[in-house]
Amino acid sequence: MTCRVTFGSEIFMRYKKIIRQRISHLQGEQSDFTLADLALSLGIDPSYLSRFLGDPDTHFSDDLLYRLAKRLRFSEREFDQLLLNREFDRATQPERRKHLELILRSQSLHRWDADVKRFIVQLKELLRVAEQVNDFAEKCSPSASPSVSHRPKVSLTNKENPMNKTKKLFIVMLATLVVGQANAANAPVNQSTSTGSPSDNRTAKKLGAYIGILGDPHPTVIGINIAYNVLDFMRASLGFGKVSVSTLTAGPSGFATEDTSMTTIGVAAKFLVPGWNLSPSASLGYSHVSIDSAVIASDYKSSNFYLGLGGDWQAESGFNLGAGMNLSLNSGAPAAPYINVGMFF
Repeated sequence: MTCRVTFGSEIFMRYKKIIRQRISHLQGEQSDFTLADLALSLGIDPSYLSRFLGDPDTHFSDDLLYRLAKRLRFSEREFDQLLLNREFDRATQPERRKHLELILRSQSLHRWDADVKRFIVQLKELLRVAEQVNDFAEKCSPSASPSVSHRPKVSLTNKENPMNKTKKLFIVMLATLVVGQANAANAPVNQSTSTGSPSDNRTAKKLGAYIGILGDPHPTVIGINIAYNVLDFMRASLGFGKVSVSTLTAGPSGFATEDTSMTTIGVAAKFLVPGWNLSPSASLGYSHVSIDSAVIASDYKSSNFYLGLGGDWQAESGFNLGAGMNLSLNSGAPAAPYINVGMFF
């Protein structure tokens, strides 16, 4: 019989919450992962493991906790963080708890600093790769003249058509995602945050909602979206936006107010680098746009496919911040920047 962990609404100790999150993460990866098998591998009764996970007063010895951490694929550094969290949970003296809390906060800031530095280093390297891709594309372009042996180098900083800049930006971000995926695939499995939970916060907190400003779903001004992290590198979203404008017109009977509204309903899939809480992002979306206006004889409706490129950050708390640019593929909707602010749970 399959035995799985279910989470109630009760408050658990921090280090046990970390363990429960890791169990949920592994259950998402392995359909045959069960508590019964986990307890068997530890040489303990399944009821004892369940009591440990659910009872704040039940604790494993250091050796048994270490064996459990290894079964759950915690690294040595993650296990040290787990012990620190357990020490904080069990401390009763206010001064001791305050000291341990400062240590945990310091390590959290250190993790954020490391994420930012890693992102900047990778982005610089991939900008260089994108320049090489651009040069190669220019040489292979049909419009390139073979009689010209020394063509001037085309740089992303040169003055050029805005659409060409947009295309090159897409090349940069897509190259970032591809290389990031390759790096993540070759990276060690066990990475950790400052609290010892899986490094990918999108896996720990999957369901969320956010407000899209200026273009999510595209096109709109303010959009309300719900989202779900299907995988650590893919997020699905459903959004709604409506813009209403009132105009004052003069007619034979005097002045009158005419209302025009644009309603946008859209779905999108956003792709990110697995394991990167701060990650470049590329999305593909579809939106249905309808305009209801007294100015035109009939309502206007249109289907819009669009690409989005930018960056996304999901914090350990679930706070989410994203920004980038949406570009329509088949309609007259102009390219528009977007800012997303939301929360995942």
